[in-house]
Amino acid sequence: MNNIKRHIIFVSFILLFRLCYAQTTIEGQATDEKGNSISDISIIITTTTASPETLGYAFTDKNGYYNIQFSSEEKQIKVQFSGFNIQKIETILPNRSTTFNPTVKEEAINLKEVIVKAEKIWQQGDTLNYNVNSFMSDNDASIGEVLKKMPGISIKPSGTIEYKGKAISKFYIEGMDLLKGRYGIATNNIPPSSISTVQILENHQEVKALKNLEFPDAAAINLKLKDSAKGIFNLIAQLGLGTDKNMLWENELIGTYFTRKRQHFITYKNNNNGANLAKELTSHADDSPLVINQFIQMEIPSPPGIELSKYNFNNTNATSANNIWKSSKGDEINMNIVYMNDHEKRNSYEQTIYMMPDGSPNTIEEEMASTSTINKLEGNISYNRNKENNYLANDVSFSSEWERGIGNIFNEQDINQSLKMKTFQVSNALHWIRKKDEYKGIELESHTHFGIKPQKMYVRPCLFDDLFSGEDITGVQQNVTNTDFTSRNSISLLTAWMIGNIRISPAGIFNLRYSRLRSKLFPIQTLEDAYNRKLQNNAHFYEIESGISANIDYKIKRIEITLFLPIKFNYNHLKQKKQDFTINKSEVVAEPFSSIRYRINSHWETSASYNLNYGRSSMQNLYGGYILTNYRNLNSYQANLDKSVYQNTNLKINYKNVANMLFTGINITHSQYKPRILYGYNLDGALSRMITHKTNKSGNIWYIGFRVSKGFSWKNLNLELESAWSKNESPQLRQEEVVYYLSQTAFVTGKANMTPFKWLSFDYQGTWQWNQSWIKNGGNFPISRTLTNKTTAKATIVSGLILSGTLDNYYNNQIEGNKSFTLVDMNLSYKWKSTVFTLVWNNIFDIKKYTYSYTSSMNKYYSEYRIRPTSVMFKIKFKIL
Repeated sequence: MNNIKRHIIFVSFILLFRLCYAQTTIEGQATDEKGNSISDISIIITTTTASPETLGYAFTDKNGYYNIQFSSEEKQIKVQFSGFNIQKIETILPNRSTTFNPTVKEEAINLKEVIVKAEKIWQQGDTLNYNVNSFMSDNDASIGEVLKKMPGISIKPSGTIEYKGKAISKFYIEGMDLLKGRYGIATNNIPPSSISTVQILENHQEVKALKNLEFPDAAAINLKLKDSAKGIFNLIAQLGLGTDKNMLWENELIGTYFTRKRQHFITYKNNNNGANLAKELTSHADDSPLVINQFIQMEIPSPPGIELSKYNFNNTNATSANNIWKSSKGDEINMNIVYMNDHEKRNSYEQTIYMMPDGSPNTIEEEMASTSTINKLEGNISYNRNKENNYLANDVSFSSEWERGIGNIFNEQDINQSLKMKTFQVSNALHWIRKKDEYKGIELESHTHFGIKPQKMYVRPCLFDDLFSGEDITGVQQNVTNTDFTSRNSISLLTAWMIGNIRISPAGIFNLRYSRLRSKLFPIQTLEDAYNRKLQNNAHFYEIESGISANIDYKIKRIEITLFLPIKFNYNHLKQKKQDFTINKSEVVAEPFSSIRYRINSHWETSASYNLNYGRSSMQNLYGGYILTNYRNLNSYQANLDKSVYQNTNLKINYKNVANMLFTGINITHSQYKPRILYGYNLDGALSRMITHKTNKSGNIWYIGFRVSKGFSWKNLNLELESAWSKNESPQLRQEEVVYYLSQTAFVTGKANMTPFKWLSFDYQGTWQWNQSWIKNGGNFPISRTLTNKTTAKATIVSGLILSGTLDNYYNNQIEGNKSFTLVDMNLSYKWKSTVFTLVWNNIFDIKKYTYSYTSSMNKYYSEYRIRPTSVMFKIKFKIL
């Protein structure tokens, strides 16, 4: 292990040395003949060869300054200055660091009837701009389809948008955070013809009061609308009707209004054809509220690893209302509300193989069928004042959910399950900053969350007969209600001391967490209170944390160093009233975080980080009375308040060349964790009981990832490649025995899209994955290899008539017999004025089921999942306003 770390560090230093070798800096200030600074002048540095190579570029800032760093072995370089209404300047300079201050002259422009072709990508300061028209084809229905074609930008299957391999921090429309993280509403419903530019805001600091104080390594997206899309209320409707031997429908109504002072985005959709409506309503915000734990669940078919629309038997209604207003002083008020009603059916055959410590298998086979209905309501109201010396943001959010479900298991003994569950959560986030000058001020942050979740599950019959002294019972009822309250608070001085370029900011911390769990397990035909304390819980858990921290920042030119040093007193108290058990624990913990970031030049950037933190105890593994978590799992814990220890080390190297539309990066991570307490199961056929075991063993995860994205002007070709290798070794507890579980995984994902002709476009995505897992000095699972391919072609037959087809192919070497699975969909659409008619034919070959297999954590899973049959649907989409 130490050798691996030494090799990684050695290679990293070699790379950094190579990147810094022969580095040249050209800087200066552009002024006019009167000495006034000139902003937004383009500076391009190239070689002096017959076929010049671009070495670097920049724009002058608002004060006329520029700074370009590059590496080249050329003896001379050419520097070009150009801009609107000024004479172009070209000069030859020796290839060494120097200061060059150009004096520019005005130049009259004779306007002619010309055709201007905009650049596809250009950068101005920390803002990277993508010209939407340069990436859009006639076949693109939403801005999300265009984002996938933009080099450096990636949209994951979950809907998360990433830039340079990292999730974006904010999504703006005309500079306003309308959707509060639910940006799938925009990417799926805004037509690309309404957007002029997609902007990536690099090093994005959303809080004006923290500029020059904090240096976030984060990027945000801003959509710049065309003038024709501003100040106009649009109302678009879609009606869809079809059949798969049952009636199908897909309808929607979308209303939008965008200005710089207020924005409104209203959606309503309903369907029963499998389309995923929950995806676009999911929040991707980092500051999403805490989630309250769920203790019981039915055993139902596990979703297969294919698109939800292929297997989702549903009836879904979803609506959202998103509003934001900006006052004349710049203050913003935001209101969002989301509601979804979803009824779902699932059917599958599943086989689960648990590997025993001696390598022998324990196999469970189940035929499963389930139905569930979920009602979910979420909303928030927020206020934001974002001034350079005064920042105030307060967000109140709530979430409520009602779920009812029935699940049936058909094996040696038929099992009937039913579940009723409610959830209510409310949270408040306050962030306030008051500054005296550029660096000094006070900052207050407070996050408060309350949640309650009552849960009931009925199981007929009960397989754990010994719990009730051999009584003849028809079934059992498990009731659980858990309540959580959390408050995290800090107050800090923005800059208490300045020592040269070192800034020190101390803070005080106070956190409080309270959890209560009440549960009862009893036969259905008896009274709740008739059974013993081993089948009940009334537990209370408190965690109080207070302390101080110091945030130390150092910045000089292109180097940023951050060191965060919190020291906290932590007190835990657990009381299990039914078991008459109490435990207390107090300790002082330090959880340091450090990072360094070096922007080598306009192309290269590297960063490294290290953090240590402690895993907090949770009521999820502290209760002492039995809880039937599903029909075949029975859990209770020997409470222990020892904290797990986690350490993470990360190194990143990124390269960006906007002129060549090239983005690439390497990510190396090592994580080590010491769990202190292991949780596992004793297996007896299909039944399992929770066990715990103290340990001093540790686990390790190694990860190496690489990605590259390259755009070409030729045929609008965009290529993207992502690959990674990871190794995991972790202690596991099974059958009272601690074993080491090891696994290795590698994958390669490739994406390509192009428009060879204006009437024809192709899109491809494929993933190859390899997995190996085994028990140290024990058994192993066969190596698994999977390959997925998705190809889409769209062609304009005649003006307005578009034919498209999609082929999905899945290969899995663990499947007996036919290891390959293929689905084909087609649709034909015709646009007449602002109305689009579409005929859709899904699952043309009427495939009935999808078979797949995978391994995870000493278990192997095999499933045959019922998917949606062939279907035909006719849709009409039209503009009302």
